[in-house]
Amino acid sequence: GTRRRLDVQRRFKRDCESAVSRRRADLERVLQLVERDDPALTLDALYELASVADADADPSVLGAWMAVIRGKLRHTPDQSRRGAQLRYLEGLQALQLSDFSRAAESFASAVRSYEALGHEAELERGQALVKLGVAQMNRERWAEAEQAFEQAQALAEDAGLLPLRAEADHERGRMEHKRGNLESARTWLQRALAARETIGGPTGPITIPTRVAL
Repeated sequence: GTRRRLDVQRRFKRDCESAVSRRRADLERVLQLVERDDPALTLDALYELASVADADADPSVLGAWMAVIRGKLRHTPDQSRRGAQLRYLEGLQALQLSDFSRAAESFASAVRSYEALGHEAELERGQALVKLGVAQMNRERWAEAEQAFEQAQALAEDAGLLPLRAEADHERGRMEHKRGNLESARTWLQRALAARETIGGPTGPITIPTRVAL
């Protein structure tokens, strides 16, 4: 009932906060170790810290890390990948600010850039496609959102990227629920839950967002 659902939601929030805190601490230690001697790893760590700020729903921290990343980008030769990562982060920032049109533009640009990088950027392209779908869903551009989710799902299937497929299934389920297609929503969410149980076990924290949505 309602009480059980609230208990699950509280557990989800607690587990997520704990996981985010651990990930942030690990990345900060990595950044301290590599910042002086390894520019490429430094940018990777900064990129992940910005993603953690997004997961923590903290626009000010995300904006601060993005300012640092822009500064570092001036001194790296790998402009194509770094530029794609920056556009992805700009999309995350726009999503947090509910600027869904700008988010969609940023994610679409990131998708194109990752696609130009080929197979080595398949995971990043898939992640950008999922976020593009989320942005379009919030604009109620249903056809564009569905197309983005379908592309992400197909890429994940072809490349064997189960976590990506689970995320795409989950967001597509959320979209169908938002549209009022409850049976379709349940089908996608159940598929996402099955994938996440395979990844993290039946009671893993990764399953909780989908259980709540169901």
